[in-house]
Amino acid sequence: MNKDFTMKLVVLDLDGTLLDEKKEIPPQTMQTIRNVQEKGIAVTLASSRPLCSMLPYARALQLDLPLIAHSGAIITGAAGSGIRQRQPLNPPSARLAIELLEKHEYYIKAYCDDILYVQEAIAETIKYSQLYGVPYREVGKNNLTGLPEIPIRLMMFDRDSRRIERIPELLGDLRHDFSFANDTEYGLEMVDCSVNKGNAVKLLCDELGLEMREVMAIGNEGNDVEMIKMAGLGIAMGNACTELKRVAAAVTKSNIESGVEYALKKYILEC
Repeated sequence: MNKDFTMKLVVLDLDGTLLDEKKEIPPQTMQTIRNVQEKGIAVTLASSRPLCSMLPYARALQLDLPLIAHSGAIITGAAGSGIRQRQPLNPPSARLAIELLEKHEYYIKAYCDDILYVQEAIAETIKYSQLYGVPYREVGKNNLTGLPEIPIRLMMFDRDSRRIERIPELLGDLRHDFSFANDTEYGLEMVDCSVNKGNAVKLLCDELGLEMREVMAIGNEGNDVEMIKMAGLGIAMGNACTELKRVAAAVTKSNIESGVEYALKKYILEC
């Protein structure tokens, strides 16, 4: 850690990072975050989740900064109130991509802010909705291009990881209009090409009068890569994907070992 500057902002991913296997914030981690805040260091969340699914955690932590949702496609107002910035997918490209992916029989989740649209609700969708508190609507086969608004994020799933790997190639020149990140080896996220968590954190820093070198960011998946690379101190969880560990400045313990608590103590409270 560079001693020439001090951390002024901590940005935390949720799933696989701050949250344990029960999708809860461990009590000792919550107390550690409060200790960090008492030192005058701001804390916020950056997740691929919709805002509605992030708010319970933000309120539990009594956060007062804007939140970053949908992997950077949405930046809220203070304390998660309202939408300050929203970047949906490019409309023509989104429609063409959905048509192509439906033709090749991928299972698609289309997010329009806090609503999830699917062709049909499979068991995974129902479980996701219940676990994450995200309402869903079924629109029927080949109807995702007729949604009331342009999606802000797409998620594709397939039991064959090789089919997931082929999606960017399948999209051809359309792929340049999207940013891609793997959720798991069986899932791929698509947002607008200008969107990632790192860019969203940079916008937040500009607003707060901070520099990216004054940011500590912690994450575990592919959609955390740019944020981890751009932060002054980018930390990968012990359970992080290989790509993220490769670009991180440090690796902490896993989420089930309270890796966030460990990192905050090591790099802020005890240094």
